[in-house]
Parts: sequence; structure tokens; C-alpha cells
Amino acid sequence: MTMAISQCPGSVRHTLTPIVNFNSGDVFSFEIKQRILKNNGSVLNNHSDERMSFMRQLEFFQKLNRQDALSYRGLFIDAAASLLDSRSAWKDFIPFVFQFRVNVGVKMQTIMSESSDIALDNIIKLKSLGVRFWMIADDEWPSLQMSKSFHPYIDGVKIDSNFFEAAFSREDATELRRILNAWGGEQTIVHGLEHKEHFAFAVSNGFMLGQGTYCCAHPCH
Repeated sequence: MTMAISQCPGSVRHTLTPIVNFNSGDVFSFEIKQRILKNNGSVLNNHSDERMSFMRQLEFFQKLNRQDALSYRGLFIDAAASLLDSRSAWKDFIPFVFQFRVNVGVKMQTIMSESSDIALDNIIKLKSLGVRFWMIADDEWPSLQMSKSFHPYIDGVKIDSNFFEAAFSREDATELRRILNAWGGEQTIVHGLEHKEHFAFAVSNGFMLGQGTYCCAHPCH
């Protein structure tokens, strides 16, 4: 199930959502999101320090892993390419990569246009430590025409909920299947499974890994 957990009441809230393997019903990984709350409970959208926010999320999951290593053994976390632009950025991961699996999601446009040589070097170092990098595929995917052979630094693709919903509404899974065929079921995650029709659409088109309200509330196998 989805869990919203405040590490600092009135200040920071972390939300964990499972990414589920449809065949086994096992949790592949937990995606973590952080929100900064004002005193009145409204969300503060301006994150002045991306690195601090990123590290705080890793540290929060680390605490959960220490309490229950079997349940909290895999993390999926989004990151801006700018976080990897420091030569020592890969060292930030060291306290975590030997404790639990780390999956990092980066927007495709960022990978194509903003990844510096330093960032790519950090990605290579982190991949050697077991960190997996995933492209976030959104509505601009078809026009950018990214394929697995284009970028050797990426391990898989995560289809965002807007992209999935657009295909579902059109009843046209052509672009979804194109991604799935290029990357394979174990390297493709579909996000946005909010009801049984979403789930049925994903399964009928061959997806194995998914995320959304329906997967949180129902067994996915």
C-alpha cells in the first residue's frame, strides 16, 4: 500500500509507493517522494537544495531498511542530472548502495541534453556499484525516439502516468509496446494503474512491472 510518513511533523513528508511484479506479486521496489510542508500544512514547491532533499530521502529509506531489511530492500528515487555534476557525487551513495538496491529515475530530455562528462562518469561508477538508472518516459517520448541502443548508461524505462493514461484513453498501446519491445518486461515499469481497467490494459499488453493505486490495494497476480 501507499504510505505517507512524516519524518519531521509539519516540515517534511515522505511517501512510499510500491512498484509491483505482476507475475509474482512481489514488491520490486518502493518509489519515494518528498514534500516540504509549511506550518499550515500546504506544500512548499520551491526546493532550494536538491542535493539535501535527495540525501534526506535516501537517509529516510535507510532507516526503514534497518528496521525491516526484507520488506524495504529496494528504492526507486528520481534525480536531476545536475545532482551528478560534481566529481565526488558518486560518493554520496556509498552509505546506501551496500545496504539496499538503489534505482534512480532521470527524465529522458535531461539525459539527452544536460548530462555532462562528469555526470556520465558518475553514472558509470555508480553502475559498477549496482545502482540502476531508469529513463522517465513522458509525452515527449515519441518525438525524441530514444531506444535502448542509444544510451549505454541506462538500465530501463519507467513510463509516467500521463503517458500511460493518454495511451489508455486512446485505446492505442502502440508506443507503449514499442518501449516494451525495445527494453523487455523486466526493464520497463508502467506508472498510473489506478483501477482494474488500467491494470488489465497493462497486463494485456505484456507489462510485468507496475505502480499505482490499484496495485497498492489489490494483489497483482
